[in-house]
Amino acid sequence: MRSPPEEAFRRAMQALIVEELYELMGKVRNARHWGAWEELPFLAVHLAFHGALLVGLANRHVYRSASKMLADSLGLPERPSGYDRLCALVQAGKLDSPQGVGEACEGFWCGVSAWAAARGLPLPPLRL
Repeated sequence: MRSPPEEAFRRAMQALIVEELYELMGKVRNARHWGAWEELPFLAVHLAFHGALLVGLANRHVYRSASKMLADSLGLPERPSGYDRLCALVQAGKLDSPQGVGEACEGFWCGVSAWAAARGLPLPPLRL
C-alpha cells in the first residue's frame, strides 16, 4: 500500500488547523470575552478531538477507535505544546473551571501556532 505524498499530509494538517482549530479557538475566545462559560467544556472537547486528528496526521497514524483516540494520541510523538494538558482535562472530565479550561485551550492554541511554524505551515493571525 502506498502512502500519500508528504505534501498531501502538509496540506491536510494546514487545512485542519485553519478550518477547524482556528475556528474553534475563535469561539473559545468569544465565549471567554462574552462570559458564555457554559460553552467552554463543549469547545474544549472539540479542540482536543481535532488536536488528536492533527497529531494522527503528523504521525501518519490511524486510530483504532474514536473512544481511544485521545489516549492513543498521547503515546505518539509530534504533539503540540499544551495538547497533553487539554487532553488530561477532557479525559478526566475536569471542565468545570472556566478559567482552567480557557487557559488550557489558549495553551494548546499557542502550542499549535509554534508547532505549525516549526513545520513551515503558515497560519493567519487569530483575532477576537
